[in-house]
Amino acid sequence: PASIVAGKTPPQPPQPPGYPPGYPPQQGMMGTPPPFIPPPQQAKQSAGFVLQVIGFGCFGLIVFGVFGLLLLIFIAELGLPVLIIASIMAFVPAVFYLTIVRLVDRYDPEPMWALAAAFVWGGVIAIFGSLLVNDTASAIAAAASGGSAEVADFVGAVISAPIAEEAMKGIGLLVVLFVLRKHFDGVVDGIVYGCVIALGFATVENILYYGRAVGEAGLGGGVVLMVLRGLLAPFSHPLFTSMTGIGVGLARERKRGVIAWTAPVIGYCVAVFLHAMWNLIAVLAGAGGGAELFFGAYAVVWIPSFLIFMVAVGYCLYRERRIIRTHLVDEVALGVISQDEFDSITSLFRRSVFHVRGFKSGGFGGYRAAKGLSQTVVKLALSKYHTLKASEVNTQTRSLGAVPVLRQEIARLRGEMGA
Repeated sequence: PASIVAGKTPPQPPQPPGYPPGYPPQQGMMGTPPPFIPPPQQAKQSAGFVLQVIGFGCFGLIVFGVFGLLLLIFIAELGLPVLIIASIMAFVPAVFYLTIVRLVDRYDPEPMWALAAAFVWGGVIAIFGSLLVNDTASAIAAAASGGSAEVADFVGAVISAPIAEEAMKGIGLLVVLFVLRKHFDGVVDGIVYGCVIALGFATVENILYYGRAVGEAGLGGGVVLMVLRGLLAPFSHPLFTSMTGIGVGLARERKRGVIAWTAPVIGYCVAVFLHAMWNLIAVLAGAGGGAELFFGAYAVVWIPSFLIFMVAVGYCLYRERRIIRTHLVDEVALGVISQDEFDSITSLFRRSVFHVRGFKSGGFGGYRAAKGLSQTVVKLALSKYHTLKASEVNTQTRSLGAVPVLRQEIARLRGEMGA
C-alpha cells in the first residue's frame, strides 16, 4: 500500500467484538475469532491456590503414611542392611532411565515436581495398593485350590498382578490428567507420565526382588537378578503403562466423543494383556520351560515390541512438533514471535543454541528467560491446539483464556533476554 511505501502506519482494522485492545484475533487458527476470555480474577486465583495447597498437603500425608507402612513391611521381610543394599541396586539404574524419559520430553518439558509426584505415586501408592490386591488374590486362590502354591502363584502373577498393577498405575495417570491438567497436553505427556509412574513402581518392586535374591543367594544372586530385571528388561513396566498413557493422552486431546471415552479403556486393556503375557512367560520358564523359553520369547516377542514402541514414541514426537509448528505460524504473522524464534524453538538442536544465546546476552538470567520463552511459546501453540479441538466438539476449554496471558508472558521474557 502507498501508506507503507511512504513510511506511514496503515489504518488498523477494527477490533472484533469482545476483544480488549492489543489482543489480536486468531483468524488463522479457526477461521473466525473466538470470544475473548479474560484471565481469572485474583480472588479466584487465590482460592485455587489454597485448594491446591490443601490437596497437595493431603496427598503428602497419605504418601507419608503409606510409605511408612511399606518401609515397615520391607524391613520386616528383608532386614535393614539388605534393604539398604537393594535400594541402591534399584535406584541407581532408575536415575539413568528417568534421564532418558526426560530427554524424550523435550518440546514441552513437564515440571520436575510433577514428575516427582508421578514417580512417588508409582513407587508408593500403586505399589501398596497392588500388594494388597495381589496378596489377597493369591490367598483366595490358594484356599480355593486346597493350598496349592502353584495355583496361587499363577493367579497372583498372571491374573491379579496385571489387572491390579496396571489399574493402580492408570489411576495415577487419571489423577495427573484431572489435577495437573494444564501440564498434561496430549499423547506425548501421557507416555512421559506413564513411564515415570511405571519406573517408580518398578524401582520399589525391584527393591523387594533384589532384597530377596540377596537374602537367598548373597550379593552375587542379587547382581544376577539386577542384570535380568534392571538391564535386560527395564522397559517392561514403562511399555505396559505407556499404553494406558497413550489412551489417556488421546482423551485429553479429543475432549469429547467416542475416542475420549474409549481410548483410556483400550489402552488399559492393552497394558494388562502385555503385562499378563510377560508374567506368563516368566511363570512358564520357572515351572520347567527353562532359560531357553524366557530368552527365546525375549528375542522373538519383547525386543520387537520394544522397537515398535520406540518407533511409536518417535512418531508421537514428530506429530507434536508438527502441531506446534502449525499453531505458531499465526504468531509469526501477528508479530508475537519472530521467524528466528519460530525456527529455533521448534527445533530441538537449535533450541539449545537459542538458550546459549540467552546466556551470552544476559548470563544465567538470560538463559532462564530464553528457556522460559521456549516453554511459553510451545505452551501457546498447544493451548491454541486444545482450543481448536474444543471448538470442533462445541465445548469450551480454559486453554483459550490462557492464549493472551501467554502472549504477554512471551513479551516479558523477551525483554528479560534483552531481545
